[in-house]
Parts: sequence; structure tokens; C-alpha cells
Amino acid sequence: MKVYSLLIYLIAVIILGVGCASNQPSPEERYPDLADENPPHRIPYVEKEIAIDSIAFIRVQKEKALVVKGTFPNPCTQILRVDERIVPEMLTLNIIGWQKYQQMCAQTITPFTYIHKGISSEQWEQKKLIVINEKEFELPLGSSTK
Repeated sequence: MKVYSLLIYLIAVIILGVGCASNQPSPEERYPDLADENPPHRIPYVEKEIAIDSIAFIRVQKEKALVVKGTFPNPCTQILRVDERIVPEMLTLNIIGWQKYQQMCAQTITPFTYIHKGISSEQWEQKKLIVINEKEFELPLGSSTK
């Protein structure tokens, strides 16, 4: 009888642990307007300017990541590439958009979220300034970056 009770207890703990571990929504669930680099393949395109509104830090798979919120000039714009330059106290990102050449598209500003990953915690600790598309953000932000 004790073995049976112990087995039930262990199963309950495992189920509870798995349930608690999966409560964190994925970035795709948290940011429905999530955009990533999506360069065109063998089609003519024009580059588009992207406006940056705000940044914040989150954790993605236990690593620190930078959430960039901004707007595309229209719903047809996508992210062509993100150029990154890191110096000891500054991170510079240039987010470049694209749209198919001569594509007709409604001229309505469209919000997007981009998550920049791949910078170690040690590198983040050294940063005092983040520049994205020539817009400056001083660190620390409103909340701690640690």
C-alpha cells in the first residue's frame, strides 16, 4: 500500500512540474506581430525605412534578448536584414525593411515586434547605449537588464 501511495505521489509531482514548466507563453504567443528576417529570393525589391518605437528586455530560453517594437510603413513590408555592430559600451542595430518592387499596398502603418538574440549576458552588462535605426536608448532601461 505504501509503494502504491508513493507512486501516485510521484506521478502527481511530475504532472504538476510539467504543467508549471509549460505556463510560459512562447514569444510567438506573446507577440502576435512578431517579425523576423525574411529576405526576398530572386525577386526584385525596394528597401523600406522602418520606424523604431521602443525596446525592452526579455528572457528567451533562459537567455537575455532584446525586444524591439516599431512600425512598418505598410503591411507589405518585411525585414530584409538586421545589421549588428557591437563595441564595448554600445550595440548598434540597423533594421532594414523591404517590399516587392512596384507592389501595390495600402499605406497604413503596421506595428511589428522583432526579438534580437545571440548576445551573451556578459556583453549586455557592458552596454550603456543601444542605437537602433539611429534612435538612441540609454541603459539601464526602466527595469533592470540583469
